[in-house]
Amino acid sequence: MSESLADHASRLLSGIDLERVSLRLDEYVVWHGALHEDGCPCDDTCDCSGKSINDGVNAACRIIKALPQLLMENQTLRQQLAAYGPEICVCAAIRLDDGRIIRGHRHDDCIQTAIKWQNAGQPIEPATATQGFYTTRERFVDRTEGMTLQINAGRFKERVGVQILFSEDLY
Repeated sequence: MSESLADHASRLLSGIDLERVSLRLDEYVVWHGALHEDGCPCDDTCDCSGKSINDGVNAACRIIKALPQLLMENQTLRQQLAAYGPEICVCAAIRLDDGRIIRGHRHDDCIQTAIKWQNAGQPIEPATATQGFYTTRERFVDRTEGMTLQINAGRFKERVGVQILFSEDLY
């Protein structure tokens, strides 16, 4: 089974004192100061050449400070979902090359959405997207794992010669 992003983050961050990391980042900013040019107002109207670095450090601080709460909320959500029964596929989905997931009733709905994004100027290629499903555990799974989930959940019996799930099988 593929690992969800939250599970992956939890595993990578286990043993790391996020509060300490956050404090160290704050100390770095206090010690080194922000990267501002002479005459800069040093506020939200900053237009210095170092603005992107300042914004990046500030964003990193916000993310690190929010991680423990987000991971705890995700674990609570996963526990609540487990109370509702086995993991099943709930809708068709495609995963784009950049990792974004588009959900829809049928795979064609997802592909049509990707094409609209592409026509609007998004640098994506719908033809290379991986087709799969989105589950009750907020995971993207491919067609083969989707079939396994549905069979294990008793949604339908294994079919001879068919090893992948189709969106038509969900409804």
